[in-house]
Amino acid sequence: MKFVRAEEGVPPAGYEKGSVRYYDEDGNVLIRFEGIKAWRCNNPGNMKYKKGGFGMRHGGIGYALSMVVFPTEQVGRDALIARLKSPEFRVLTMEEFPSVWDKPNETNYRSFLLKETGLSKERKIESLTKQEFESFRKAIEKMEGWEEGWEESYEKQYISAVKKQGSSITEYLVQGKDGQKWLTKAEAVILAASGRLHAIVVHAKKGTYLRPEFHTKAFRDLVRQK
Repeated sequence: MKFVRAEEGVPPAGYEKGSVRYYDEDGNVLIRFEGIKAWRCNNPGNMKYKKGGFGMRHGGIGYALSMVVFPTEQVGRDALIARLKSPEFRVLTMEEFPSVWDKPNETNYRSFLLKETGLSKERKIESLTKQEFESFRKAIEKMEGWEEGWEESYEKQYISAVKKQGSSITEYLVQGKDGQKWLTKAEAVILAASGRLHAIVVHAKKGTYLRPEFHTKAFRDLVRQK
């Protein structure tokens, strides 16, 4: 799915966190309602939303939870890098940066960045080598809650078989670290919507259903007889 628009949605029943709704060109919807806020918005740097602001000019497709929503993690990361290299930020030193980026939390932010990167507080962003800049960028993402390998640790499970009743899929055999089990369609949809199942949730006029991820087997090839 190529997402072209995003907005904030209400949490599903039983969940407290705000959701983010992604729409593709056909109006199909993918909803993220679990996981860290940065992941729900594909925004590793937690860039704040401003109408016509930097994030929206660099790939943003909407806003939610007071943040810019990007169509993919990579677009969000590219926007963060572009922001750090912009005229406003590249002249800042490691000591000055936190007071501009996150004023309410500048003391903790400064201490964390200096410790994590090993850089001197006098170093300007524009003076950093490629390797130093990458370390700086990763430290920002980590401070914002997006640690290296976060998505891998947020376990995604796989669909290895399906059962059908007529032309409709009614159950999914889901494979995880602890083995496999059959889930109802409703259970599988919730798991996929939370980002924990390798499948795409589609909310269409005819109802909600799952679609295989791109370049994976079609569900019709995974049908198992009851």
